Amino acid sequence: MMKYFFLFVVFLGTIHAAETTAPTSTTAYPLNICVVSGDKLGQMGPPTVVNYKGTEVQFCCKDCVKDFEKDPDKYLKRLHDAEQKAK
Repeated sequence: MMKYFFLFVVFLGTIHAAETTAPTSTTAYPLNICVVSGDKLGQMGPPTVVNYKGTEVQFCCKDCVKDFEKDPDKYLKRLHDAEQKAK
């Protein structure tokens, strides 16, 4: 019985992780660089994609996500400035 409970908990955790990290934004990420480090996306493997309050943000690595979470407004401003520049 405990085995099934463990599998159920793992399954729920997997669903929750997919729901919290899956991008739902319809706007494509406008940069080819990490908004935190400035490094080109894809140099360290596939970019880490996070949906932050309806905005898709891509990072070169998970460490940059941690930095982003410390001051998201700073990095969102960089992102929005880049979007305006591209238009």
